[in-house]
Amino acid sequence: MTAADQGANDFAAAVQRAAAAWRWVPYDAQRVAVAGQELIVRGQEARIHLAGAPDAVLVDAVHRRAAEAGAQAVTWVVAEPERPAAGVAAAAVPVPPVLVEAGAVCVEELELSACPLPLPALSSGDPPAGLRLRRVDTEQLLDQAYHLDAEVFGTPPRSGAYRREAAAALRAQLEQERTPGVVGSGPCRYLMLVDGDQRAGAGPGDDVPGLAVATAGVTVVDAVARLWGAAVLPAYRGRGLFRVLLAALLRRGSAAGATLALTRARVDTTAGGAAPGGVRRVWSGASLSDQGLKTVVVSIIMSRMCCVTQRPTVATRSYGGHSG
Repeated sequence: MTAADQGANDFAAAVQRAAAAWRWVPYDAQRVAVAGQELIVRGQEARIHLAGAPDAVLVDAVHRRAAEAGAQAVTWVVAEPERPAAGVAAAAVPVPPVLVEAGAVCVEELELSACPLPLPALSSGDPPAGLRLRRVDTEQLLDQAYHLDAEVFGTPPRSGAYRREAAAALRAQLEQERTPGVVGSGPCRYLMLVDGDQRAGAGPGDDVPGLAVATAGVTVVDAVARLWGAAVLPAYRGRGLFRVLLAALLRRGSAAGATLALTRARVDTTAGGAAPGGVRRVWSGASLSDQGLKTVVVSIIMSRMCCVTQRPTVATRSYGGHSG
């Protein structure tokens, strides 16, 4: 193996570890330790994130602990097995064999894209005419971001309690950053706003001064800049807004000490017009190298998958040395 191949393998392994560590834990979920891994149980559903594929011992241990916690199904978020070479017939979604034996069904694919930080020649990312980039640093701008989320993703509006908690966290972070030289690693969002001198009808749709038309965020955890929440109103797509937001996120991540930028996106495996392998990218900007930064971004794209095993009450087999 050449040094370049080893470097690529090491980078891929680092990306998978960072992706496995990136998980959302609802406030009302149980966190259950299983064989050195963490099982997140909420109601009748359990979820576990792994950097690679599980072995049969872990599958049994997870099923047993999930059943004890009251779960009726387990979602395994794992690295996808390597796909066959081009031209070799294969199922669109190759589920890890050990999960196939457990009756797993793939319900979703996630696409990972990553690049090392800092980038040596990152563009300043100037906004298109009539728009301006603004960090979310007030409660009013935070509300605009939430309204944009709801419109683009179809999510329900945040509750008053959620918004108050988020606003308090934002104020605390901004206070911390008043110290010279301090760049917070907590959640940081940016908005693309219509300039104040715009008038209704002056651009796509009805441009309203101060209207938020795009957003994206970054959080730095363990030197990884997690990029999330990219949303652009339909009327403003195709104008390079995400490229500007992405540049801001990468600069922010670098300033906060991140050495890796990571984003993940759902991949639709059923819609028509699919790419080879039955996979179609459905999230604008899933690949960091697709946003006009190809000359400065060395990215690696790989997949993870969500596999669900039902009724986690399978009999535990004896493997010797088994521990839950």
